[in-house]
Amino acid sequence: EGENQVTPKLEMAEILERQLNEPGQALSCYSEVIVEHPNGLRFLPKMFELAQDAGAEAQLVETLESRLASSLDSAEEEAQIRRMLGAIYKDALNRPELSAEQYEQLVEVDLALDEDIHALKELYERLARWEELLVIYEELMERSSSQAERVTHLAAVGRIQGEILENFDAARGVFEEIIELEPANIQAIRGLQLLAERDEDWVSLETQLEREIEYAEGGEERAQLYTRLGKLALRLEDQASAFERFVEALAHEPSGAEIILALEGFLDGDFAYEAAKSLETSLRTLGEPLRFERVLDILARSTEED
Repeated sequence: EGENQVTPKLEMAEILERQLNEPGQALSCYSEVIVEHPNGLRFLPKMFELAQDAGAEAQLVETLESRLASSLDSAEEEAQIRRMLGAIYKDALNRPELSAEQYEQLVEVDLALDEDIHALKELYERLARWEELLVIYEELMERSSSQAERVTHLAAVGRIQGEILENFDAARGVFEEIIELEPANIQAIRGLQLLAERDEDWVSLETQLEREIEYAEGGEERAQLYTRLGKLALRLEDQASAFERFVEALAHEPSGAEIILALEGFLDGDFAYEAAKSLETSLRTLGEPLRFERVLDILARSTEED
């Protein structure tokens, strides 16, 4: 009986849309249909399409809000309406705070789909509601279907804790959890490096640089990491370790100007001969005779002394 009563309105809505090109008036017909039709909510996608065509999203919101205020047959019907309201507020009306309220209601009654959680994540990011965003990431991790997905969410949590909330202990814990799951996760390793530098925890920084070397790809990348280790050793006044690190760096990048310059700093000390020997090939091809002659002179003197 209910369907028979609304059939003329459905027919009129179709005429208004297809023949008269009046999507706004067609939307008004559907606004009555969803109240009177026993399964009226199945027309929501069509109403959303008409609202977009007519630029009448605000009119649709009014209809949906009114429908929410009336008695609904099920929680699922409420979820359908709130989901659409959330989408309209978020994308069409640019009202992220009102959109978030709709998705929050879905979470509260345990009817949120994965797409709703992701929408709420995006909204909290736009609204800079970081503490609430962390809760959403917890929900996303519970819903994760793979380790890789969980690691992605953990990385975002680490960034928020460290860069935005400046909760460095929490950030450290997150990065360590990522490394337990994925030992070769460079983002987490570098996150721990930054935290170690901030805390001036040089032992931890050395550990994380060495860890990154294990997974580094290519000689140039390894050279940069060994150079950093060399500079760190110099900072700690460990000449022997610094020299070894720079020699390792040169082995991976024989023409590295910064590495060569660092090793030249050892030509006047206890490591003069070893430094000269390490630099001989690199300086031979550098095209700077005075620097090369200095190395040859050190090597020659050492031979004479022997």
